[in-house]
Amino acid sequence: MAKKKTAEKKIAKKKKILVVDDESNIRLLVKNMIGHYYDVLEAGDGDEALIKAREETPDLILLDILMPKKDGFSTCHELKSNKATETIPVVMVTALQYEMDEKLALSLRADAYVRKPFASQDLLDTIDNILSAKHQKRKVTKRQK
Repeated sequence: MAKKKTAEKKIAKKKKILVVDDESNIRLLVKNMIGHYYDVLEAGDGDEALIKAREETPDLILLDILMPKKDGFSTCHELKSNKATETIPVVMVTALQYEMDEKLALSLRADAYVRKPFASQDLLDTIDNILSAKHQKRKVTKRQK
């Protein structure tokens, strides 16, 4: 009986998404788009994102680029350079439209680049695809051990 309850808890547990944007209205918009499917954590800047990423270990981070204090590029670099956070997928979500910015983000090991404005279904598809790929990679790694 105890095993069944544990299995039900695992199925019911939502994945955590950390939404990082200095604009509270954007964080609220994204939370409304994905909050039914995921537990949404919020951070208003890069420094706060780094702290929350270490404390909460989200399953994925949606990261704006243009922010005060620490921009998204620097934040992504720090996340991917830290053993505790390097495997957390990062999706850059930004109004920057230049291909050069996307190339820089991907060179910093961001997992995807989504341009604002975006459709909620496109954002959900991006999140689902990355989390599914992460899950598959974890399964393959476990089999190899």
